[in-house]
Amino acid sequence: MNRQLYTVASNIEEAQLFFESGVNLVQLRNKELSEQELLVVAKQVVELSHKYKSSQIIINDNIDIALKSKAYGVHLGQDDGDIPYLCKSYGKELVIGVSVDNVEEAREAESWGAHYIGAGAVFGSLTKPEAPHIGLATLKDICKSVQVPVSAIGGIKLSLLNKVLEAGAQYICVISDINQSTNRKLQIREYLNQIRKNNESL
Repeated sequence: MNRQLYTVASNIEEAQLFFESGVNLVQLRNKELSEQELLVVAKQVVELSHKYKSSQIIINDNIDIALKSKAYGVHLGQDDGDIPYLCKSYGKELVIGVSVDNVEEAREAESWGAHYIGAGAVFGSLTKPEAPHIGLATLKDICKSVQVPVSAIGGIKLSLLNKVLEAGAQYICVISDINQSTNRKLQIREYLNQIRKNNESL
């Protein structure tokens, strides 16, 4: 499977920028919106995504919003409900990702039916400073321990991208290093170019 870039948007404007830039997976995450407001934005973003063949929308945390907006998938943390039940009940309707920070959790999530594993924070995270810092060695162990794709997240920068790819991650989730860039489209292009070169070498 080709490696893919994964980003996080908080509104439709950010999502559109990511779509236009060629990002494959875009997670919609906005903790400040009410559920009703989030549903409105989610529906708009999902509709917009249909104009871009290679882009898909993942909803953060909220499986109801993912279902009602007809999103591609949902990403769940360890505390986001009864994950085995959600995977069994909705795994045919949605791609379900589950956050983990060790091999045991990764294997467990895969056994529940998760379609991909979110592993991190790899290098520490500005977005979630309280998240454990798992490092490249644990990321590599997680990638080896499961058959489903692993999404690496947390403190990833262009200078570290090749090491993350070498560890076996198939989805590269980048937030701060893109959102804090003075030219986000250019920064995304740099990531996509490095990922493309890696894919060509496989």
